[in-house]
Amino acid sequence: MKDETTLVQKSQGKIKNLLLEANKTLDISREKKLLGRRFKFITSEFLVKPKNLLIAYTIIITYYNKLKWTHISYILGNAILIEFLKWNIKKYKKSDKKLDKKSILDNIDYKNLSFEKFKEKLEIKNESVILLGDYFIELLSIFPHNIFERSYDFKSPSTKDGAIIKINNDLIEDIKKNIIIHPKSLPTVCKPNRWATNLYGGFLENKKCKEKIISTKFNNKHKTKNLKVIYQSANILNQIEFGINNILLDYLMTDGKYLLANHLQEQITLKLSNMYRNIPIYLTVKADWRGRLYT
Repeated sequence: MKDETTLVQKSQGKIKNLLLEANKTLDISREKKLLGRRFKFITSEFLVKPKNLLIAYTIIITYYNKLKWTHISYILGNAILIEFLKWNIKKYKKSDKKLDKKSILDNIDYKNLSFEKFKEKLEIKNESVILLGDYFIELLSIFPHNIFERSYDFKSPSTKDGAIIKINNDLIEDIKKNIIIHPKSLPTVCKPNRWATNLYGGFLENKKCKEKIISTKFNNKHKTKNLKVIYQSANILNQIEFGINNILLDYLMTDGKYLLANHLQEQITLKLSNMYRNIPIYLTVKADWRGRLYT
C-alpha cells in the first residue's frame, strides 16, 4: 500500500465515500490536537494515514461475526501498532540526520527489535491497545460514516463483554460487491517462514515485525515454556500444501447455489476460493498459551 489514499479511492460505491469521510474526521481531530492528547504513545502524523482506516475496515469485516467488540479492538489496536513499528523502521532507516533524542521514538534501536519490545519501550499496556482499536471501530460506527453499528449480545454467557459489531444493513450489498479482507486472515501462496528460538515464522513480513508465535487474549497473564516443541509442530503444519476443491466450488457457484443463504461470509468464502483456484496454498499457524495450534 504505497499510496493509501489512492487505494481507498479505488474502492467502489458507498464504502469508498464513507472511508474518505472518516479520514476527514481524523484530520479534524489532529488539527484540534485531540489525537495527540488521547494517544500520546503514537504520533498523530501516523494515525491520520488512510491505511489505518483500511486496516480497521478489513479487520472488522474479518472478525465481526466471530469475536466481541473488545477482542476485535485488541486485534485492531495491535495491527495499527505493527504498522506504526514498520513505519518507524522505514523512517529511521532512511534518515541520515542525527536524531535530536527528544522523543522516545528517537531513542529506540530498531535493529532486531521485536513488536513486544517495541510496545514495552513505549510503555504501551493492553488497555491502551484496546482503546486505540476501539477508537477506530467507533469512528466507523458513527454518523456520517457509520459502516458498522454497536449492538449487544444479551444471550452471551459472558456478561462482561456483551458488545458486538453489526454491519449497517444499508451497506451489506455494497460490501459484498467490494470485499476487502485483512491479509493476515488469508492463506499464503508460498511456504511460511520457519519458527525457531531466534527466527520469527509465519507470514513473510514477520521477519521485520517479529511477532511471537504465542497469541493470547488481552487479559491472559499465563506464560508458555518449552517453545521448541511448539516451533517444531508449527513448522510441520506450515509446510503442508493445500488446494481448493474446484469441483465443489463450481457446483456451489452454479447448480448448488440453492444450498447457500447469500450471507456475507458465504460470499467472502466463495470469492476467496475462486481467487485461489488452481494455486497451492499454505496455512500459517499460531499457538495459544496452552500450546494448542490453530490457523
